[in-house]
Amino acid sequence: MLRMSADADIYFTVLCLFRGFTFYKMGNLDNRIANADQLLTQDVEKFCNSVVDLYSNLSKPLLDIVLYIVKLTSAIGAQGPGIMMAYLLISGLFLTRLRRPTGKMTVTEQRYEGEYRYVNSRLITNSEEIAFYNGNMREKQTIHATFKKLVSNILMISTNLLHTLYCQR
Repeated sequence: MLRMSADADIYFTVLCLFRGFTFYKMGNLDNRIANADQLLTQDVEKFCNSVVDLYSNLSKPLLDIVLYIVKLTSAIGAQGPGIMMAYLLISGLFLTRLRRPTGKMTVTEQRYEGEYRYVNSRLITNSEEIAFYNGNMREKQTIHATFKKLVSNILMISTNLLHTLYCQR
């Protein structure tokens, strides 16, 4: 339900971009945003999923913790919940430290995915001109270079993640 509501709000926001040809002006006249279609589709969907996951992953555990604390305090006193809260705090700090490098890597991966999507859409849009001017080899090199950057970044992320997991033990 929350996801559908968030998607509906984003949908109406995107519709507002189509008023006055804002999307087309942004894509064709403004060079600051190269991959507007990806930003409006894939990134908006990921944002909606993240917000819904954040809500569900935050509210249920907090409710569980409050219920456990109330029941444990009434059953065994305040020492049991105190130890449990200390454990949760320490493990939360450890997991936050463990996840910190992956945020920067995810941003880089999203940027490379956007570049790759932009290069492919540019190829589709300009395919007649590319064929007429015999530019297929240049476009092939561009697409391969962009894809190679994306794949090498994904491999670097997986290598760094494994390195982080094994070195922090």
